[in-house]
Amino acid sequence: MNLCRNAQQAMMDADIHGRAKKLKITAEKIDTDVHMHVSDTGPRIPEHIREKIFNAFEGSTKAGGSGLGMAIAVELLRAHGGTISIEKTDENGTTFHIVIPDED
Repeated sequence: MNLCRNAQQAMMDADIHGRAKKLKITAEKIDTDVHMHVSDTGPRIPEHIREKIFNAFEGSTKAGGSGLGMAIAVELLRAHGGTISIEKTDENGTTFHIVIPDED
């Protein structure tokens, strides 16, 4: 939810040059893992933020943000044996890739 909320806020707060504001979530099972992609059409994540986006108190791009949203997401995923990474971020938007083990 933190990831989706961040994407929604980024799209609302930015001038994205007439592009439609879209949030897309996909998931598929590959072998023993579930792979999710969370994509938005917002602005790219600046390099200086990408380096620390998953660190507590350092990753906020919004004034007044706590910098905890993505750090909490990372810790929750790690607790379940999962990972999260930035797959792409450019002038057309950002995509995060999440992998979670699918255990019986």
